[in-house]
Formats: sequence, structure tokens, C-alpha cells
Amino acid sequence: MEKEISTRIQIAKLIAKSVGGDLTDEEKKLLDQWLESDPSHPQLLKNIWQKSVQQMDNKLTAQQEWQKFVKNYSIPQKSFVLKHFMKYAALLCICLAGGMIYYFHPIKNERSLTAIMTPTPSQVVLTLANGETIYLGASQDSTILADSNLTIRQQQGQLIYQNASTVTPGQYNTITVPKYGEYSLQLTDGTQIKLNSETTLRYPVAFSNKSREVWLQGEGYFQVSHQTNAPFTVHLRQGSVNVLGTDFNIEAYPWNAAITTTLIHGSIRYENGQQSKILTPGQQSIVRDGEPNIEIRKVDVNIAMAWIHGQFYFKQETLENILSSLSQWYDIEFFYQQEELKHLCFTVETDRFKDISGILNLISETGRVQFRRNGKTIQVFH
Repeated sequence: MEKEISTRIQIAKLIAKSVGGDLTDEEKKLLDQWLESDPSHPQLLKNIWQKSVQQMDNKLTAQQEWQKFVKNYSIPQKSFVLKHFMKYAALLCICLAGGMIYYFHPIKNERSLTAIMTPTPSQVVLTLANGETIYLGASQDSTILADSNLTIRQQQGQLIYQNASTVTPGQYNTITVPKYGEYSLQLTDGTQIKLNSETTLRYPVAFSNKSREVWLQGEGYFQVSHQTNAPFTVHLRQGSVNVLGTDFNIEAYPWNAAITTTLIHGSIRYENGQQSKILTPGQQSIVRDGEPNIEIRKVDVNIAMAWIHGQFYFKQETLENILSSLSQWYDIEFFYQQEELKHLCFTVETDRFKDISGILNLISETGRVQFRRNGKTIQVFH
């Protein structure tokens, strides 16, 4: 343990000396090796340089800075000679404030965030009308069902239904997408649907000539094929969305107290039994559990569309909502040491398929909140 701490302290010392302009040729070589060892390290060093410019007027003495570092990062003082670090103690703490919290995370026999926080996708499950379950691979192409009435095949990670004109009405299939998963399908009418993590969609194998109805729990992006005489309806736990042909996103997770529907193109009508409202592109409807009103507001559609493009995008969103989304995606739990932290707002955009440490580092670099991991839980504190 002390050897690992010593290595981390040495890197911090090199960075601190680089900020102070005191690196020897050999030390510069060691720092360059560290920068090349991980794609995130150059940006981290840049952040630290920026922080150093802002914080060099800190009034704490070097002794106080060192004691603060020892306390916060569980450093056994007997392992190091304090005088070796006194010159760089203040700069070293700037390194920490500049975004190296995760690098100097207390070891205590724990693995790094990256080591356990990059989930392995689970398989999507297709349940056929007869109750048979089929596990769908992420990329394998295969024919799932082929007869004179219906063809179901998987091609490039998408489920495609074809030739269902003679299928008896009333036969339904269900797709269930697990945590850290996404899946796309094309219904028999040509409608394209992309489903987000922890989402279930129930739909008929073949639609009738007068209506097209599906049932959604979770989040889905719909590109509905235009059929004037057969409106398309998405049933939700509270109300429904009715369309003729359009692109829209619905978020209707059972643990969220509201259902949001965002219109990208075309026109839709939201109904909940008490109200009916029409949306135009760029608008979002919000229906809260137990309330009769349908709220309509203008939004940045890029936020609702971010997951379609493999991104997390939060714009002045509360920390509570951000971490709730991360908890759902990465299958982890967050615990707040101070309740008021839940109400802090952040704007963050990052790749959702990378490990969670990336987005947590972006948030912690603001200096407003920090994170500490213990197994499958993460403490949130300041």
C-alpha cells in the first residue's frame, strides 16, 4: 500500500514542480511517460495548470497544506519525510483541487473507479407471442423466425419484422432492454424505434388497417412511418401519444414522477383522459403522476436526443437528476453526505459508453462536489 501511495505522491510532485518550472531533464522524462500512459492525463495536467494560476495566492502555509493533504487522502505520515515535500505542498494541493482527486483516491484495498465502473452489456430479451424467450446478441445477424406468415430477423443489431400481412391479429411480442443496453427495431409498418436502457416495449406482430398501438415503459425514440388512415399510438402509464407520422422521444421510466415527450419533427397529440394537447417541433410535454395537467414547454431537443448519439448531455440539470441517470446506466448507487448537494446544477456533455470516472471527474473539477467509491456505491460530499 505504501509503495502505491509513494508512486502517486511522486507523480503529484512532478506535476507540482512542472507548475513551478523546477523540473530536471530526468523528471521531465518521467512526467512525459506519465502523460503518454493515459489519454486523460494531458487534459488533467492542463486543468491543473489553469487552477494553479487561479489559486497561487492561497494563504495557507505549506505545513497546513500538507496536513490537509494527509488528512484527506489517508497518507501514513511516517512513510515520508515531510521536508522533502514542503516546497511543493501548496502546489501539490492545487494538483488535487485541479482534478486529480480520482488519481489520489484513498486506496484502502479498493480498486479504481475505472476498474469496476465500465459495465458489461447484458443481452436484450425478445418474448414471442407463444411465451418463448430469445436472447438477442449485440451484433450477430440471424433469422429468428421465418414461415409463410412472418419473418423476424436480426441484422446489424436491429430487429426487423417483415411479411406479416397474413398474421392473425392479437399476437404480441415484447422486447426488454437491460441496464447499460440499447436496442433498435423496425416494425411491420416500417416504423423505426430505438430503446434505451431498462426499457420494455410491447407491440403487435402485425397492425390492423385502422390503428397501430404499442405500449412503452422506459425510454424510446420513435420514427413513425406515415399512414393517414392508421394513426400510431404509444400507450404510457399515464396517457398516450398519438401521431400520423413523425419523430419524437418519450421518457416514461416508472421511478420518475413525470413522463416527458419531446417532438423532433412532425406533429403529435398527447392525451391523458382529462386534457389533450398538440405539440409542434421543439416542444416537450410533461405529465406528472397524479396531476391532470399537461405542461408544454420549449426545449433544446439535443438534450432529449443525446442518448441516441451515444452521449450524456445535461444542461443546467440538478446533480440529483444527473446521478440518477448514471445510477440507472452503470448499475451503481449514490449516497449524499449533505442533502443540499442534490440541488446543485451542472452542464455536462460526455460519451455514455466510457467508464463513469470520466463524467465524475468533470463534475468534481468544478470544486463544488467530490466523489468517493466503496464497491458498488459512491459517496457524494463537499
